[in-house]
Amino acid sequence: MKTSMHLVHGYGKGRGGRWLTLLTGLTLLGGLGYPVAADVIDDFESGKRFGVYSGKAGVSYELVDGHLKVSRPGDEEVVGVYYYRTYELPEGETVTFTTDVLSLPGGNAYAAVLVVFSGIAEKARYEESGYGALLGRTVQLMKWGLGQGSYFRDDPVAAIREPVALTLALTRQGQSLKLGARVVLRDQPDQVLYDREVTDGPGQDPVAAGADSGAPLRGPVAAVALWLRSDPSANPRAEVVYDNFVCSHDQTAPRLSLLRRGNQPGAAIEWEGFCALLEAESVQGPWRPCLEAPTGADSHYAVNVPVQRGGRFYRLTRGFFHHDAFVPGEWSWKTGSTEVGNRYKPGIGYVSSENCGRIRGVGVINADFVAQNEILTHMWSGDCAASVDLSAWTPPMEDASFGIILRARPENVVWHCPTEGLPRERYAGLLTFSKAGSPGESVLSITGPGGEVLERRRFPAVDPQKRYRLQFRAVGDRLTLELFDREQLETPLVSCAANDGRIAEGMVALHGTRAAGDPTEAVYDLRIGRFLFNGTLTYCLGKP
Repeated sequence: MKTSMHLVHGYGKGRGGRWLTLLTGLTLLGGLGYPVAADVIDDFESGKRFGVYSGKAGVSYELVDGHLKVSRPGDEEVVGVYYYRTYELPEGETVTFTTDVLSLPGGNAYAAVLVVFSGIAEKARYEESGYGALLGRTVQLMKWGLGQGSYFRDDPVAAIREPVALTLALTRQGQSLKLGARVVLRDQPDQVLYDREVTDGPGQDPVAAGADSGAPLRGPVAAVALWLRSDPSANPRAEVVYDNFVCSHDQTAPRLSLLRRGNQPGAAIEWEGFCALLEAESVQGPWRPCLEAPTGADSHYAVNVPVQRGGRFYRLTRGFFHHDAFVPGEWSWKTGSTEVGNRYKPGIGYVSSENCGRIRGVGVINADFVAQNEILTHMWSGDCAASVDLSAWTPPMEDASFGIILRARPENVVWHCPTEGLPRERYAGLLTFSKAGSPGESVLSITGPGGEVLERRRFPAVDPQKRYRLQFRAVGDRLTLELFDREQLETPLVSCAANDGRIAEGMVALHGTRAAGDPTEAVYDLRIGRFLFNGTLTYCLGKP
């Protein structure tokens, strides 16, 4: 029976037309200086509404009697459930995120409420950062990002044997951000067990552990999460039970601005937070994900778009951009075999002299493969698009193909490259470089579930001395595959399209099939560059 955070039919109308109110617990928190909740993130009464994340597959969670139980499998240190939502932090207003913790994990393990910020860091790489309030044997106020982590506070608390409400509070104050952590008894919210605040200032602040990365995180909150963190060696099966998860403020609708910059051609579209930029020739649509490369940092994004005769329309929706320019830096691509039981696969690496990636397989490792970016192994998308540049390849590569997979639906929580096999449910847009027996011919093909060919287009063979861009879109039930000359991106050299509505959402990857010929001599050798993905998100950071 829920009490302090109980959601019941009552006096306030919640999102989606549901009538909700919060009983005494959260009302009293408001009286203590924290606003009453305005947005019910999850009451765990309506099935799964979150994404699941861990560094490995196999996260265990249960939804039982309106509660969420999260377990850490094996040797994993952190697991969590994420919600893809945007919240502004207005100047001078305290925004709180509160959950009921019904059962603490014990030992050296912590339950946690986190807020996540996003941005494009140096070298066009996506980065996450955020703040958290953690509860275990101590209460911790945490900040992380760009490879650094710090604990502003790490204070002992008395042993907790009753359900509690754990709150993380954030208040923008000019160039600073005030952080607060509070713990109260869920059933007696006037019994405050912990209440501390710190200020994250523009410089280096004193911390209890780690090193402060400097200025407060900018932009809106892009996602929120409930975590379980534990020491793998001390408590291999730690678990925590959560109840309601609420925010004191409503979600923020995405907003964009359009700027003309002096005499420069085109215009700049700017926005903040997790969003997919959509474009259309008419305000009535059809709307499709834009595939212009974004720039920016600290949750602030910008895309330069051409000003076209006849006009073009743009809008934002909840979604995600990922841009990989294949420049020096941390490498996040891996290849995996698509054949169950086959441990051989081509490798992927970075070619520093050419600023590109290279996929190469010879002999037994000239095999079918997938190539995945680690960030995108946790993203499920509906309407989406991706493009990748093809720089050069070793001819003849007969019957070898390369392309993009969209809306793949793996059976596991997340689709990691070490996972064997190719999900049956997926769409693939593939370029076959040259046909065996017909080397002067290339093929574009769109395949659906189980590899079923939905559409195929033959055309004069591509030239390994030229550069191309392959682009694949899935919008509604319309699938469109296009091949461009990198020097002439206005009009595709060849395209094919199909209608198929069997798969509405899923994940993205790159995919290739082996080169034909003598198995001891045939070579798969391809250079790739500028990978770009843009899509609407149905779940953030995983989905079983």
